[in-house]
Amino acid sequence: MGIKDAIDWLVETMERSKRTEILRQRTGVNGPVGL
Repeated sequence: MGIKDAIDWLVETMERSKRTEILRQRTGVNGPVGL
């Protein structure tokens, strides 16, 4: 796994977790894991 792959994975993971948190705050409920 190259450095670029690692960075891409990290960015993707952060974006996904950020999006999940926003959805959670919007609904006020813990949504299904894996969104």
